[in-house]
Amino acid sequence: MGDGIGGFVDAASRERFLAAYDRVMSAWPVERSELDVETGFGRTRVHRSGQETGTPVVLLHGQGATSGMWVDSVGSLAARRPVFAVDTLGEAGRSTQTAPIRRPEDTAAWLDEVLTGLEVDRAHLVGASYGGWIALNQALRQSERVVSLSVLDPARAVAGLNAGFVFGGVWMSLAGSDAARRRFLAGLTGEREDGPQMDLTVASLYGYRIRLLPPRYLGDDELRAITAPTLALFGAESKVHDPARGVARARALMPSVEADLVPGARHFIPADVIGTRVVSFLDEVEARSAA
Repeated sequence: MGDGIGGFVDAASRERFLAAYDRVMSAWPVERSELDVETGFGRTRVHRSGQETGTPVVLLHGQGATSGMWVDSVGSLAARRPVFAVDTLGEAGRSTQTAPIRRPEDTAAWLDEVLTGLEVDRAHLVGASYGGWIALNQALRQSERVVSLSVLDPARAVAGLNAGFVFGGVWMSLAGSDAARRRFLAGLTGEREDGPQMDLTVASLYGYRIRLLPPRYLGDDELRAITAPTLALFGAESKVHDPARGVARARALMPSVEADLVPGARHFIPADVIGTRVVSFLDEVEARSAA
């Protein structure tokens, strides 16, 4: 679609994606309800799980992964808190974009409207890859609504991007076969080449005209300005960026951060790490605020 609004390449691509999406979401391990939140940028699909009380957790997925990427970790995250998994506007998902998102301020305004529609005043933001950038951007521009940040190998925001990753992604998009794309993505994320999540990611990335705002590199002063308690985990084997640089930069600049490498992890941080490190971090943040 034109005018900065994303859309499926054709009807067959849409059907293929939705079948893959529903197959992944059918494995959601806890009770789930679906909510559609109207915003000035489009209707946003949100999956709600977890408790009725407690500080909400808002999950922001990586590009091409959809809310389905949280299937293996939502159980631990939802054990003691309400959880809202958001399908990002501008890429394939159950959300429907109606207006372009052209600036970081637009991204923050969109998520702010989603939180308002959910009647969530303040939340823990947990973001993976592109979702990590969304979370950091929100804390920079709408800090009053952010209780904490957990950013999982955040794309570009802290450590930039490796040229090899960028060129590889462009090549796969233009000329890669299905098998080559799966190998590339599996090497990048650590996912199985033939699994349901890979089927979903391939259908999302290559069957949809993506209109996401590219994630922005945050300058030193911008990172210093993010005062929310932050957990920043970088896959030690991530090919997206230099993970050691990400850890070093976060530790040097962010006022309230725990930043670590996850041994053996690639771009997608494993669910068991999310279930231990992220959940423990959320508990610690809430304990400190209650003291």
